[in-house]
Amino acid sequence: MDACGYVDDFPGYFRLGRLVIEADLGSATSRGRRPESSWFVRVRNGEASVVITWGLSRSNAEHLASRLAEVIAGIVPASGGGWETQSRAGSS
Repeated sequence: MDACGYVDDFPGYFRLGRLVIEADLGSATSRGRRPESSWFVRVRNGEASVVITWGLSRSNAEHLASRLAEVIAGIVPASGGGWETQSRAGSS
């Protein structure tokens, strides 16, 4: 697992405490779509969930899930090309 909660065995799956961001293959959202455009991104917190978008390719869904996790975790590009955690204003 990396700083953003990425689990190596499951690309597009991020756990940040109780919050889960995942790229998943659609069922109802994929009806009438080509298989390569059947992926969606969902954010879950316990039993509550929201689908952010659907109709994506797998790579686009995984990329969006990754970026959402980075934004929520406060991960920003470092000047050296890597990633670093950005401290929140007012936190000690």
